[in-house]
Amino acid sequence: MHDLESIPQLSSTIVTIGNFDGMHRGHQEVLKQVTEQAKQAHYSSVVITYSNHPLSILKPNQPLSLLCSLPQKLQLFEQAGIDVVILLEFTQVFSQQTAEEFLSILHKKIPFTKLILGHDATLGKNKSGDQTELLKIASKLHFRTEFLPPFSYNKTIVSSSTIRNFIQKGSLDEASALLGRPYSIRGLVTPGRNQGKAIGFPTANIQVHNVCLPPTGVYAVQVLYKEQQLAGIANLGISPTLQPHPEPVLEVHLFNWNSSLYNQELEVIFTQFIRPERKFPSVDALREQISLDISEARKGL
Repeated sequence: MHDLESIPQLSSTIVTIGNFDGMHRGHQEVLKQVTEQAKQAHYSSVVITYSNHPLSILKPNQPLSLLCSLPQKLQLFEQAGIDVVILLEFTQVFSQQTAEEFLSILHKKIPFTKLILGHDATLGKNKSGDQTELLKIASKLHFRTEFLPPFSYNKTIVSSSTIRNFIQKGSLDEASALLGRPYSIRGLVTPGRNQGKAIGFPTANIQVHNVCLPPTGVYAVQVLYKEQQLAGIANLGISPTLQPHPEPVLEVHLFNWNSSLYNQELEVIFTQFIRPERKFPSVDALREQISLDISEARKGL
């Protein structure tokens, strides 16, 4: 992993550029073409992506709805067999570059012979670097450009926006099919208010700001922690019965687990929707319902 200033000396390369949020089946097809063509030519495969989402700069007041975290994305690049990942910070200055300015700088740093992109990829200020413009730039800078056709799965064109729509309406099986892996939320466990522990159900709390979320409610989950896969139940929401959170939090109760998980990274896979979140008339009523929820979750797990 490198930034533009610390790129190692590379021989001939095949490159792709993009945000790759979600690393879905369409992205996977792009990476497959990059790695296979690089291997055939005895070149290095290179991904150029961003350490922050471009919308955090272009539309700073608009909440993000990310499909995967940066660490997860980097792990998926590695699993895809990419040789070199270059992380660029997307800044206000960077956003003002034209596609030709950016590719000229990049081509001097990395002697790439081919740029492979998805069908709808654009580069440069105001997305002005479309297919027509990029082919002109490629001819001028002496590299080849290949645009892959739209990638379909189950008769649906795979895109991050389609996957977000599925997740937000609770169609997690459909979202997972397009992602090419189970839908999950990955994040660090942060200190909570110990409300769950006080009523007999301790939870690991994960902040979900700027994450693409399914409908609030209670879910059966599988949790990946280091080399372990742990069963549990999770509440996604504000916990209205107790002291409500100002915004949704993912609170995970693991079955048969007693150790602290503060500051540990968990990946939470949503396996079954159990019920919507609601406010109960008393803590005892909440406690009773959680016991029922756990019984229901165990059936599916």
